[in-house]
Amino acid sequence: MALPTLPLDAQEFLRQRGIGVILVAFLVLAVVSSLVIPLGEAADEVSHFAYVEYLVENRRLPRPEGFVRGEAHQAPLYYAIAALATAWMSRDGLVVLANPDFVLSDAQSRNLLLHPRHEGFPYKGTVLAWHVVRLLSILCGGVTVWATWQTANTFFPKDRLLPLAAASFVAFLPSFLSLSAAVNNDNLVIMLASLCFLVVARQSQRGLSYQWTIVLGVLLGVAVLAKLNAFALWAFALASYLFFAIQSRMWRTAALDATLCFSIALLIVSPYLVYNLLTHGDPLAWSLYLKVAPLRQTPLTLAQGFDIAEQVYTSFWGRFGGALHLRMPGSVYLLLGAVGLAALSGVVLALTQKSKYANVRTVVILTALLLIPLGAVYLRFVLADLGAGQARLLLPGIVPVGLVLTVGWFVLFRSRSALAFVTWSGGSLFLALASLALIQSSYAPAPILASDIAHPGHIDFGKTIRVLDYRIEQTRVPPGGVITIQLDWQALTAPQENYWFSLQLVGSDGSVANKDGVPSAGRTTTDWWQTGQTFRSRHIVQIPHDVDPGTYMLTLGLRPYDRWDWLPVRGESTFPLQEITVTPLAQ
Repeated sequence: MALPTLPLDAQEFLRQRGIGVILVAFLVLAVVSSLVIPLGEAADEVSHFAYVEYLVENRRLPRPEGFVRGEAHQAPLYYAIAALATAWMSRDGLVVLANPDFVLSDAQSRNLLLHPRHEGFPYKGTVLAWHVVRLLSILCGGVTVWATWQTANTFFPKDRLLPLAAASFVAFLPSFLSLSAAVNNDNLVIMLASLCFLVVARQSQRGLSYQWTIVLGVLLGVAVLAKLNAFALWAFALASYLFFAIQSRMWRTAALDATLCFSIALLIVSPYLVYNLLTHGDPLAWSLYLKVAPLRQTPLTLAQGFDIAEQVYTSFWGRFGGALHLRMPGSVYLLLGAVGLAALSGVVLALTQKSKYANVRTVVILTALLLIPLGAVYLRFVLADLGAGQARLLLPGIVPVGLVLTVGWFVLFRSRSALAFVTWSGGSLFLALASLALIQSSYAPAPILASDIAHPGHIDFGKTIRVLDYRIEQTRVPPGGVITIQLDWQALTAPQENYWFSLQLVGSDGSVANKDGVPSAGRTTTDWWQTGQTFRSRHIVQIPHDVDPGTYMLTLGLRPYDRWDWLPVRGESTFPLQEITVTPLAQ
């Protein structure tokens, strides 16, 4: 295809090395994402990695207990590959610590977990193994990007730019990029689904063959061993064979190929299905899933349905963090929606008017044949599980979706393919970089305050940490109320341990309220601090509803995380900060 708006050397470069550039860019961004996103801060990553560790330690499928509980029902292939890849590495008993000061609506601390210094570079032990498993996920993502390019080339072999643009869309989609940088079995399922769609695409253009049928059967069987929702791919494959039969009128050939394909797939997956039947009483381990999942206790309401739809839409473009609590600005989601609608309008034009993209009808039909079973499986999940608002469960359809949107965008630009490519691929890359900047800023260390201001009333805990100043916002609270305290901390030396504080409300009969946490609200654990650095944090002490009215003392103490060796403060183990009056409830 002639590209009059691009120099000839640019045309030749794109023809020969375009996909290589995109793959390198994806790998670089994904690796940077894996370094920027702290361990365990991706959705469900702790339980996914715990599955790997269970296999390494016990060499059998996990029981529904401990950190692995939430994923114990998952098929084992992804975790087995990760376990084999890291079994030779030493383990050091990495402890996953929740951040006591994480509040979903409080921006001072975006990390769900604490990340002590032993998670830092150079990586070793369990931390190194965790990063290696993340690299395996990135490789899966790279194969998906390559499969996108190959699929687009299969349907539009004469167009140099459209396949590269489709690959760029998938590679730089923030949700896909961040997922590829995390430990999650969805990465393997998405890769296998992309390869399945590529095989079906080639069969649609080149006719059925036993070679591709065997490959598809293997992919279908292996996909189910990666995740049971991959049975949706089986429905897609069956529908595609029916579609081929209707198109070619070769019913017998399609029936024989389908029989061979599903026989191979069933042969591969049967041992695991039998294991589930013998162990859990059903081949799909649904009974185990019902034991470990956060299930709905009431029917789904219309309002909840709209909430889930909003969550799916925003997480398709990109929502990040363990609770998917890191969001791009609302205006960005609106803009992306407008771009998506414009691209879909281009698809409609291609379907209703004469277009050089003659295969767009086949692409749309095969996309629908994949998305319908994926959507049905997802709907079943929505009706059962409270954590359903995640578009990653639909990302096995990312290749055809990306291809359809890309075709629609190119149709809008008509003969100006170069401009369509630059805006589509460049916009995708810009979005990826912006989302990476958002993630990096969210998990950046706590800001360091100026430390040259005199604080005559400072409080020293041993010779390690000093409280320069503190401010208590409420000194009179009712039962059930809260006390908010702001603390300015300073490192007297470079602490070598992860210190925790304890705020206690103490009365004549002992402690009635307690708040444990980490100075700087957990954004930077104390073993990262350097001498003289100063941090500010804010913490909330919740007063129980059954506390009797009266006068209590709010105290502060510091100790190492794993020991009760309190740092001495003015000859005591804790320091009295302020008298607090718990007032009677208003009548």
